[in-house]
Amino acid sequence: MAFGFLGVLRLYAATEFEFRHARDLASQPPDVRLLVQLVGEAGRFRIGERIPLRLQFSSTLANTYRLNAATYDRSGRLPTEEFVMEQNDVVDPWRDYFGSGVMGGVGGGLRSLPPVLGLEPHEITLDLNDWFRFDRAGRYRFYLKSHRLENSAVVSNIVELEIVDDAAWREAQLARLRARLEQSDETARQELRTLGTPGAVELVLEIARQGRHGVDSLLLVGARDRAHAVAALDRYLADEAIAIGEYDVRLRALVTFVQRWGLPPLPTAFWQLQDERRLQEVIAEAERRQGLFAQFVREEAVRLIPVALKKQGEARKSSAREIGALALEEARKAGLVEPENYGLTRAELIAGFATFDQDRQGELLDTKWDLVRGPEMIPVLTKAVRGAPVGLQDVMMRRLRELSPAEAWGLVKQELVAGNLDFATMKEFPAVDVPEADAILRQRLREDPATALPLMARFGTVKLAGPMRELWARRMRSCFPEQEVVTYLARVFPAAEGEGREALRLAMRSREGRGCSTWLLVHVGRVVWSEAVQAEAIEALNDSDVKTAEGAALILAEQGDLRVEEPLWRRLELGGPEIRDGLMEAMGSARAWRLDDARRKRLLSFCPDLECRQRWAAGHPVTVDVSNGGSMYPVAFRVGGYTARTLGGLKQKLLQYPAGTAFRWCPQESNPIDSFTPGMREEMFRDLAGYLRPRGMFLERCPATGPGRN
Repeated sequence: MAFGFLGVLRLYAATEFEFRHARDLASQPPDVRLLVQLVGEAGRFRIGERIPLRLQFSSTLANTYRLNAATYDRSGRLPTEEFVMEQNDVVDPWRDYFGSGVMGGVGGGLRSLPPVLGLEPHEITLDLNDWFRFDRAGRYRFYLKSHRLENSAVVSNIVELEIVDDAAWREAQLARLRARLEQSDETARQELRTLGTPGAVELVLEIARQGRHGVDSLLLVGARDRAHAVAALDRYLADEAIAIGEYDVRLRALVTFVQRWGLPPLPTAFWQLQDERRLQEVIAEAERRQGLFAQFVREEAVRLIPVALKKQGEARKSSAREIGALALEEARKAGLVEPENYGLTRAELIAGFATFDQDRQGELLDTKWDLVRGPEMIPVLTKAVRGAPVGLQDVMMRRLRELSPAEAWGLVKQELVAGNLDFATMKEFPAVDVPEADAILRQRLREDPATALPLMARFGTVKLAGPMRELWARRMRSCFPEQEVVTYLARVFPAAEGEGREALRLAMRSREGRGCSTWLLVHVGRVVWSEAVQAEAIEALNDSDVKTAEGAALILAEQGDLRVEEPLWRRLELGGPEIRDGLMEAMGSARAWRLDDARRKRLLSFCPDLECRQRWAAGHPVTVDVSNGGSMYPVAFRVGGYTARTLGGLKQKLLQYPAGTAFRWCPQESNPIDSFTPGMREEMFRDLAGYLRPRGMFLERCPATGPGRN
């Protein structure tokens, strides 16, 4: 039988594909099985149709293999799957987004406890469209190498599917998805990505214009007609009513970046890296690309300045702010962004602060804080904070606390005693008795327990023990009131075997039908730390519930003294992959000791893979990182895995390092929600450099923030 030249090539390709599958199958553990099935009619799908897969993992060995059962990642695609396609002309729709090294990456997400494989299959469902876009009709074959087990890949059976071309179906599907989106069906947005037609792109941008959702970057990058998608995005950004966001600029710059450079995709998962050397090469290449891309983003921001100048109202104001953050000098020169100081002197800004609108007050308290920061703002903020709306009030209180903790606490205490219990910042101050507030707290406990209990836990005196004991005697089912009552009792009765310890012990053991014990110790320990709380946390390390044991390890690392180190090592040595990561994190981030060479070597001995070893490898010099996320993410001063909440706490931690240590100052300057200003960071840098120098240690700036050693 004569095949012809093309027939021979196809036969050769099929043989190569089957040989590769057999080789991969032979390399996996013999007692593990992965079955992949198409969920659909006879394996037949249309171009643009969702292709769901059913993955079934099983093992003939019980209690041996633990499975990463994640079904989503915040980045948009899981990094655990390696699909092997027989044909080499099938498109990865998101290659430019994830593989460029400048946009997407692993984002993480909520994860349940990894299941242990057995004879009964564990099922996971995925969409093949997240890895492949089929643009032509035909028959296709693939198999899956899943990297969901530690240290080994699991190989599936070969799956065959047929793709057919049906333009009428795609038009009808677009109409169906439009109707579903009008009914707020969120899954319809994901199916629009799969459809990927020009009509799908136009519909997504129409939804963005209505303010119902932002631009779907994965749809635009993975669209079947890239030229149309780019033109549609440009029309969207030119709409006078549409505010241009920083991410819009970056997305548009990505298209130009990949078109001009045509760089091969970078690995996005650890299983794609052979060793630590290759990992370092990828990191270096990603950093190089990010440096190149930053210039593209800036150029794109400059290109969009004339577009932003044509916008009106809030759209222009927001566009000016976002573009100004990327190309400030050009935006000011074009008149898109007003002068940094609004044309006013520092004295005029401070004197007129109370008369400014909320937007200007917000800017002065946020990105322009350096213009007015100083003791002159203390009386201004003290007066303005009482009449400010809640969101602005929180920012004012945070800035007041930075300038004068005593003044801020005095104001908070006044509000507490006056019965104004809506200051969210009250919970940011250390727990301490406030006898003057007992009467109002007692009253509010009767009227509004949900508001009163957190403040009772922090500021109520022992004179309020009566009503709190009454609450405790009711044996609450809800975790919230219980944790606040227990926190109060542990604070006012701190003895190692007193009433506070007994309440904590009883709450930790009351498990039926609820999971309060998981975070109870963390909540209590962050408000009050005593011999009783430390003893209970050490005991909880061996709890049968993994999450409870992880919580105990976390709070022991945050608050415990040197006596907690050996219990943590002992628990780590007991084993169990389900708790290993949490315990290792605790050992590497503890307050009471430094992860020196001996401890690091001991910690590395527990690492099962390259990702873990890279995480705990020594870094030289040691990085100091500071950030302030306001009400969303608390102030953090980090060094060597440890996080302090104050600059003083960071200084104490630095003293654990030996003379001659070189630290590298790397504040999160590019973090859009970081409220540390350049002036604040510079003051902190000089303060720390001066603090370390006489102790024989040094603080260097990161390359991005300037050269030199101080």
